Parts: sequence; structure tokens; C-alpha cells
Amino acid sequence: MSNEHKYKESRKRARLAWSRSEHGKAWSRDYMKAYRKRPHVKAAAREYYIKKILKENKEFFHGR
Repeated sequence: MSNEHKYKESRKRARLAWSRSEHGKAWSRDYMKAYRKRPHVKAAAREYYIKKILKENKEFFHGR
């Protein structure tokens, strides 16, 4: 007996079709806009940005 659900492939196709639709794109865009405003997400993005800048500067100055 297989562990896969018999509707797995059709659900996948439907999910991908919905995400490519105008409604799905708008929903994703609006969700991510709200998600990025969450305090813990903003803090993580800020930390990533600072580490990236420091790494780029370190490589630039040590590469000389």
C-alpha cells in the first residue's frame, strides 16, 4: 500500500494554477506585504542586511 494520497497530483496542479491566477498573485502579494511588517521578521531582515554589508566590506578591504 502506498503512502501517497490518490489526489496528490491533481491538488498540486490546482494549487499551482491558483497561485498563478490574478487572485492568487494578489493574495500572495498582500500576505507578504503584511508579513514583512511583523516585528520579528523586520528584525531578522535587518540583521541579515547588516551581516551582508559587513561581509561585503570585509571582502572588499581584505581583498586589496
